[in-house]
Amino acid sequence: MEKSKQPQNGLGLVVLFLALTAGGIILSWVYLGLIDLIPFIYLNFLTVMGFTMGMALIVSFVKRKFSITSAVGSVAVVLLALLVINVFRGQFWIALWYNRYWGYDINVFLDIGYIFETMVWLLRDTLEHGINPVAEFFSDLSVFNELGTWGLGGGTLVTGGFLWFIWVVELIVICSMPLITAVEPVGVFLQDRGVLARSQPMPYRFAEFSKDELYRIESGETSVIVGKPLIITGNGHQVALLYDGEERTEFISIHKIPKEQGKISPRIANAMTHGRALAVVRLTPDAIDSLIKQLDEKHGATASFVSIVDNEESADDTDK
Repeated sequence: MEKSKQPQNGLGLVVLFLALTAGGIILSWVYLGLIDLIPFIYLNFLTVMGFTMGMALIVSFVKRKFSITSAVGSVAVVLLALLVINVFRGQFWIALWYNRYWGYDINVFLDIGYIFETMVWLLRDTLEHGINPVAEFFSDLSVFNELGTWGLGGGTLVTGGFLWFIWVVELIVICSMPLITAVEPVGVFLQDRGVLARSQPMPYRFAEFSKDELYRIESGETSVIVGKPLIITGNGHQVALLYDGEERTEFISIHKIPKEQGKISPRIANAMTHGRALAVVRLTPDAIDSLIKQLDEKHGATASFVSIVDNEESADDTDK
């Protein structure tokens, strides 16, 4: 658990961009080297997953290290870094295949100098002739798409629309995990304690709390929560217990819940709500224990269908 007196969003986002960009470029080099050496196209899926998971680990590590609580800032920075990484990856790949079609037997890991020289030459030639680098990149990509760079067996190379589709899917997969990790919350920052606490949502989805009700809860009236009806859809709130490491703190938090929860994945829904607390309330440990006991007695396990983490049970099981 990373502890600090203040969330370090500004510095953390700068470090996140630099670390992800540098790490992503290195990982893209390893990724291209592996898919170039592995003779079985079906195994390349593992390299794609390794690439995206490696970048996701970088995002997660930096967010926790610097207590980055800004989901919007994290997503913006990760998008910018992914743009740089994929531009590098694309240029690197084009340079590799230019060398191949010129007849050079290039090894990605051993002959990286030749590949970088080709990248510089391609960029310089483009600028000297006043050609749009982006248009030139897609023009080169179209050429290799027509020629084909790999096949499914039998000596026939994959080309055309199917190859474009594979490239687009590959790009989406590569970018997916870093972006999901950027959205996911690292916790709720507790100003009084100076810690970044993780949020453990209680398995109940409550109707929307008014400003007056939130004020009363902040004043210690937990009966407001106990008396609030549960809902299945629509605007509402969820109460979460906050933990510093494995130890429960004396805080609870209240979060908004996406109205159309069923249309997005539970993982992203959890990030959308539990990363940003609408209210953080400090109660005595006894008051929290009493709140948990009253909710369990009133609703019991049958209300677990409203959990934002696991929403698989039928609405027919609602505890009326």
